[in-house]
Amino acid sequence: MRSVFDKSQAAPRRAASQARSRFSALACYWLALASTAAAAPITIPDQDTPVVDTAGVLDSATREKLIGWLHELKQKTHDQIKLLIVPTIGNENIFDFSQRHYDLWKLGEKGSDKGALIVLDLAEHKIRIHTGYGLEAALPDSFCGTLSRRIVKQYFARGQYSQGLVELTQAVVQRAAADAGVQIGELPALAPRDIGPADHQMDSSDVLLWVVVTIVILLILYSNWKNRGHRRRWAGTQPGWGWSTFPTGGWDSGGGSTGGGGWSSGGSDFGGGGSSGGGGGGASW
Repeated sequence: MRSVFDKSQAAPRRAASQARSRFSALACYWLALASTAAAAPITIPDQDTPVVDTAGVLDSATREKLIGWLHELKQKTHDQIKLLIVPTIGNENIFDFSQRHYDLWKLGEKGSDKGALIVLDLAEHKIRIHTGYGLEAALPDSFCGTLSRRIVKQYFARGQYSQGLVELTQAVVQRAAADAGVQIGELPALAPRDIGPADHQMDSSDVLLWVVVTIVILLILYSNWKNRGHRRRWAGTQPGWGWSTFPTGGWDSGGGSTGGGGWSSGGSDFGGGGSSGGGGGGASW
């Protein structure tokens, strides 16, 4: 009797075990698929418009205003500037995302490379102005970075994305137009090569960075001089108080450790392919 009962219960148990196995396999498949999708870079197809708003930030009137400025700029100067607004860029950093879409969209005419891409990433709270070789003179890194930080502080940090994009786009268009000696619509004209406040005024973060770097350099030089003087006294060759007291090559070592990387990173570390050298600047909040 017991064996009959055991046999009658075995089949349901095997069926339940097989069902659990199939469920586990299916769950692993969907997890793997989700992981692959999450790791894949986000790509926005190019559209036949200079303003691509996939996040729905701009109303129709504001969008048409920006499109009008950018279209007119392209007609008068052949500068091709696009604005891309996305809900998120995923796991990719904003520089790589901007460079990849700049190349994908083929901004700027071949040979002149006068293109730029403005990217607003809402989820990661980042903005970047990514410039091609041909616009690096009109839109230098200092201008792009300082303008981005100002817009972030005045608008984006308060959630005023539409207003901030209007002012940022206007400043970029005015700079590019002034460099070419043209005027765009109702926008006030700037003198060609005019340097505005955003180029030569450093904000508090820039000033603090320069102060810290200067102090570090002075400390390194002082430590180097002190250590060499100590070694000379131990060797019985203590120098007099003159220029020979300072170590030979001290300034060279200080300059090499500073200039070898930090201040030139915008030109070398950010070099990209295609017609964009990775110029520009941005900010986050």
